[in-house]
Amino acid sequence: TVFFSDIIGFSLLSQWLDPAELLEVVNAHIESCTQVVTRHGGEVNKILGDGVLAYFAGGRSDAAIEAGVELLGEMKCGRRKVSSQSPLRYLYGGVGLAHGQVYEGNIGFALKRDFTILGNTVNLASRITAVARPYSVLAEARAVEAAGDGFALSSAGEHRFKGLSRPVRLFRVRRPA
Repeated sequence: TVFFSDIIGFSLLSQWLDPAELLEVVNAHIESCTQVVTRHGGEVNKILGDGVLAYFAGGRSDAAIEAGVELLGEMKCGRRKVSSQSPLRYLYGGVGLAHGQVYEGNIGFALKRDFTILGNTVNLASRITAVARPYSVLAEARAVEAAGDGFALSSAGEHRFKGLSRPVRLFRVRRPA
């Protein structure tokens, strides 16, 4: 299961905040993502600007969902703890989850080589994140099915994404109350 998280409204933040404040927000997001993903048994693959690409091998969709829910909960709690002058009060994120085949390995050539994951599942997780809203963990149907029971789901409708011939059914996922 591929996990992608980024900062919502990053383009606006990059216009409003000074560089040091912007880096504080980005680094807080990356640190939280890395800690939460690792704690749930996932592997952070890439830091992509304000985004974090991670994966949970072996059909661990339940762990990916738990990590997403925990991450957004930490962001919410963190916003409450900081002063009204802190740039961290603007840290909102979304998480997109997709389940399926990925290709992993060293990509590139002699001058520039990088270990990464790629494929349609990675692209889909990134695109799902783009429609996620604050406090949202959005997962496509295969990720939800692979996770099993134990999560509260609500439909987020069907979405058409660039490069895909059919719409993708999405669900908002959270822990049951």
